[in-house]
Amino acid sequence: MCRIISFYRITVRAALISLCAVFLFAGCKQEAPPPLEPPKPVVAPPPPISKVKTEEGEKKAEKETPKRNPFKPFISQEVLKEARVVEPQTPLQRYEIGQLKLVAVVWGIDGSVAMVETPDGKGYSVRKDALIGNRGGKISKVLNNQIVIEEKFKDYTGAVQTNEQFLSLPASTGEGLR
Repeated sequence: MCRIISFYRITVRAALISLCAVFLFAGCKQEAPPPLEPPKPVVAPPPPISKVKTEEGEKKAEKETPKRNPFKPFISQEVLKEARVVEPQTPLQRYEIGQLKLVAVVWGIDGSVAMVETPDGKGYSVRKDALIGNRGGKISKVLNNQIVIEEKFKDYTGAVQTNEQFLSLPASTGEGLR
């Protein structure tokens, strides 16, 4: 019995060795592949180009997009410092613009003058370029029934933005002179 098992093992080993030899020599009969071409130098990809479609066809408008630092915070410390409430120089700079009330507008030769009332009931006369509001607002126009206030601030990219706010006269109730 032992002889049969050893004979079987020898036969299997011989078959495997001969099979490996056949595959080894069969691969050697083929011709050598042609030599490989030398590798081409790697070229950096061109910067992104935005395509604009028009009636005439496609036009390429080369517009470089600046790469933004992904780790830079959206709101820089400088913007936070500038967004703080401005130290009041006039009594009107102590209040938010929404707390103020436009009471009257007077037109004259020297220009127009508006009267603004604070929440505590005090009235102040203002002209164009007067400082108003606690965020550095400035009166840009005095119209017949409202005043236009411009507040300048920096957004998260650092660009200066302008915000216009309006103070309007209350609607007339029909009382008074006609």
